[in-house]
Amino acid sequence: MESKVIYIIGTTLGALTLTVGTGIFLIWWAARDWFAVSLMNFEVYGFFWILIATPVALIALILILYTLGNNYPKFLGRTLGSLVLILINFPALLLILEKLSDIDSRAYVNLTNRTKSDIIELTLSASTFTQELGTLDRDKSVVADFHPLYLNDRRESVPLVDTVLLLIRTQEKQYETILPDAYKGSC
Repeated sequence: MESKVIYIIGTTLGALTLTVGTGIFLIWWAARDWFAVSLMNFEVYGFFWILIATPVALIALILILYTLGNNYPKFLGRTLGSLVLILINFPALLLILEKLSDIDSRAYVNLTNRTKSDIIELTLSASTFTQELGTLDRDKSVVADFHPLYLNDRRESVPLVDTVLLLIRTQEKQYETILPDAYKGSC
């Protein structure tokens, strides 16, 4: 009975660390990717969750290995399943951190059609890229992301950012506007 309780605790801790950490990341990512909103609190939550979840996942691993050692081969199938669940935490953390660095190197902009035209075509353009955003109906929004180019590599307080143009085409005219400086990780 003691081994079953230890097994349940270990499995629960392993599942908890994976789901909470992944959930924090997915909410933060969706807010940026779908709404161009920066949830700074979620970055803090994610950082502290990594600090909490790493030792908790190690405790879960020890509990499952203890259960496996004391009940071999009785709980072998279930214990190995829990062991895999716990071990998935570590590559998941590495994947999340890798994706986080990619997301944090982008700038996000939310564009809304508030013109009198029913449909407009949008294009983002800079010296290193041209990104067709497609058409946008009146009063609708689209979120676009791009990698800002820094013209100076020095770590100065205000880096020189490559100019990003927004080209707006309506049926009648074409407009061109310069976007404000967009820094990496900003929305």
